[in-house]
Amino acid sequence: CNGNQTRFDDKNKKEMLEFLKTIDTKENAISPLFSIVEGQKGRQENTEEKENCLEKEATAVNSFFKNAKTDGLFFKKFKRNSS
Repeated sequence: CNGNQTRFDDKNKKEMLEFLKTIDTKENAISPLFSIVEGQKGRQENTEEKENCLEKEATAVNSFFKNAKTDGLFFKKFKRNSS
């Protein structure tokens, strides 16, 4: 990765974070569901991997969004049944 690519990635990341902040309103609901389904390995994940992904994504959603409703706690509570 060259220096220009890194700056481009940082710019995209900043823009995405700014967009996510704009949808953090009490009228919106945010879910990590699609990210959990997609997974992190680029292949079919086993139960343990899927549970780890669920934990990570649900925690990220719950910690980032302060105003929007989220279902991250639901997924964490029923982790074994969800994965």
